[in-house]
Amino acid sequence: MIDQWFDLYADEVYSFLAYMVRDRELARDLTQETFVHAMMGIHRFRAESSPKTWLLTIARNVAISHLRKRRVEVAAGDLVFDRLASTMGSPEVTVEQRDTQTLLIDALYQLRPGYRDVIICREIMGMSSKETARVLGWSTNKVRVTLHRALKAAKQQLLERGWGHELA
Repeated sequence: MIDQWFDLYADEVYSFLAYMVRDRELARDLTQETFVHAMMGIHRFRAESSPKTWLLTIARNVAISHLRKRRVEVAAGDLVFDRLASTMGSPEVTVEQRDTQTLLIDALYQLRPGYRDVIICREIMGMSSKETARVLGWSTNKVRVTLHRALKAAKQQLLERGWGHELA
């Protein structure tokens, strides 16, 4: 069963972890660790649950555990925008896009962890409120309220960094 889930969900687990830890190599390692934990804990999986949300919950716990152990800020990467289709443009446009990406990534990681997690789940991963609630262990109402507050805080971060005219 886990091998089938690996085939179905490994890419999503990897993407989720890459957003959480901001390091591709580490995300690969933690993806493997997530599936090892899933194999060891398969007896705790309830058939009525979604395998995807169960795996993402494990992935989140693996990432949090790893980051607690390291207590070190991981270097920023281009992970948030890797999933977006890139358009080839002039070098000036490419530099401007890279600056924008860096600004958005930095603003995201300045938010408190709950805000960052809900934005990653809902806005970046495209998860539903219900899926996000399961992954984060929250109610769907808390997901909606926290997302609203998180987006407001992210906007404020960007305004403070002088990027307000694009948001108004």
